[in-house]
Amino acid sequence: MITAAPEIRVPVASIEALETSSEFALEAHLEDFMDKNWELIDFGRSLTRYKTEEQDGRQFPAGEWSIDFLCLDKDTGDLVVVELKRGKSSDSVVGQTLRYMTWVQENLAGPGQATHGIIIAAEADEALQYAARAVPNICLREYRIDFKLRPVQSK
Repeated sequence: MITAAPEIRVPVASIEALETSSEFALEAHLEDFMDKNWELIDFGRSLTRYKTEEQDGRQFPAGEWSIDFLCLDKDTGDLVVVELKRGKSSDSVVGQTLRYMTWVQENLAGPGQATHGIIIAAEADEALQYAARAVPNICLREYRIDFKLRPVQSK
């Protein structure tokens, strides 16, 4: 008789070597992962993608640039720019996010509609943490990958 093995859970945070290499190889991979798992992600606010007839909020065209994700806060109706950085990130991303937020405010926001930014990175260095704290409408989040193995029932 074959019995199922217990579930093996590998919390990335407890395995330092795995954690240091647990970044997405490309920013596009992080973006794809988030796109496919949107409803499972805790952004710290309730977000839905900003949609137009031609666009679903991903790689939203903003003048000469593209916003990784442009969203609406379901609770407030405010616009939210989500900027992704796959690895360790520095304070230059704050300027990039502010540029996108200003473009959105000037080109899309309605009267009384605020614009916010969320920066998501694997690791925020000290410079980024200081810069983000100085901007009230920008929230900084780090992502973690949690790898799990589960048993397969044999018949």
